[in-house]
Amino acid sequence: MKGKGLKRAAAVLGGGGGVLISSAALLSLVLPVNKHLVSASYVLLTTGMSALVMLLFYLTADCGGIRFPFIGKIGRNALVLYILHHLFILLLNVVLPPASPLCLVVPAAAVLLLACGGTGIFLDWKGWHVRL
Repeated sequence: MKGKGLKRAAAVLGGGGGVLISSAALLSLVLPVNKHLVSASYVLLTTGMSALVMLLFYLTADCGGIRFPFIGKIGRNALVLYILHHLFILLLNVVLPPASPLCLVVPAAAVLLLACGGTGIFLDWKGWHVRL
């Protein structure tokens, strides 16, 4: 995709994301953003944010030529890592007390990221790809 196609894709992702986030902000005046109830304002907000993150990756990878091999490695076993991260979080809930200070949460999050990322890299290195 070159020229106009690149600009159009960027405009759709950026403009669409902005419109969705603005709509969520307006709707949140009437219907608060609530993840647990999956409110319409929450759906609009998270979809808009996802579009902007997609735009960021599109501009850096497709337009800028920068590759992210780490994302490919974890993406090939996304389901395994999704389940694994939930198991790690259950373990962290046992180890860390509720309302833990930031000095405990940040290292725990780093360990979680390294464990899941390392597992994804290992599985990809061995050529083990779990598919449904």
